[in-house]
Amino acid sequence: MHSLVIKLSSLGDVIQSFGAVADIAATSDRTTVLTTSPYQGLFSQCPHVDGIIIDRRLSLWHGSAHLALFRELRRLDIDRVIDLQNTRRTALYHRLFFSAIPFSGRSAQRNNPCGDRVRRHDPILDKLAEQLEMAQIPAHRTRQPDLSWLKADISALPLPSMPFVVLFAGSSVKAASYKRWPSYHALVDALAARDIPAVMIPGPAEIDEVSAFRGQVLLSDHKPLSIPQVAEVLRRAAFVVGNDTGLMHLAAHLRCYGLVLFSGMIAPRQTSVQTERLGVMQAAQIGDIELTAVLARIEKALGVA
Repeated sequence: MHSLVIKLSSLGDVIQSFGAVADIAATSDRTTVLTTSPYQGLFSQCPHVDGIIIDRRLSLWHGSAHLALFRELRRLDIDRVIDLQNTRRTALYHRLFFSAIPFSGRSAQRNNPCGDRVRRHDPILDKLAEQLEMAQIPAHRTRQPDLSWLKADISALPLPSMPFVVLFAGSSVKAASYKRWPSYHALVDALAARDIPAVMIPGPAEIDEVSAFRGQVLLSDHKPLSIPQVAEVLRRAAFVVGNDTGLMHLAAHLRCYGLVLFSGMIAPRQTSVQTERLGVMQAAQIGDIELTAVLARIEKALGVA
């Protein structure tokens, strides 16, 4: 059984998909992933993935590129397709490339009508588990992805020698206005007054902003850390605070203690980011989340009086 898994983006969704990929691989002889170039390295490191195909996500006007992709996929001799992206683009791929192959996804109304049963506002991990179960794939690990394989050498990074807090102050550029909590600088000052080191890990979109950050900024050769490097830092952190970003999903599945900050525009339950160790805090406007409340959660977790 050769399974093709479609997962094109985004970072948080890719991280959340690894449990489903493990379950798919458990019922496959070979598992190939169709993804995009930013996530090639992650899927290459995943032990449940045997091969990777890159989708350049070009517009429909690039007919020759889509034809080349179709030919590459056809050579794989795929037995089934599991669409974990479930977008209009992948629904089109279903019609163009995979109409004669068993297909699991929202677009497969005849082969596997998961779109009728999976509720739009359900937690994303529940949606993935139900999709797999409807495709007769036991979802043993889908709701709790195991990221123990995600490793990197961070011996060169200057991590604090005492318990430290990781901060993810960024978010996607499009969502910056309602996803970014504006009090991280004040939080760094408050933590410093309590002798608690704060470490900021910026993404590519925040590189130009790090000079204004008053805490320690972790970079690798003046570039953002790789996702495996971030994972290793999180394993050593005492606590993590961040906006609703993909890296907070990484923290969730690494079983970090921490806090995710939400505005009223997002339902935290849908994101599946909350765990026994990773809590959420929400206000109608993200700027209304009080610094004292966030600080109190950190102090409680670190046992600071």
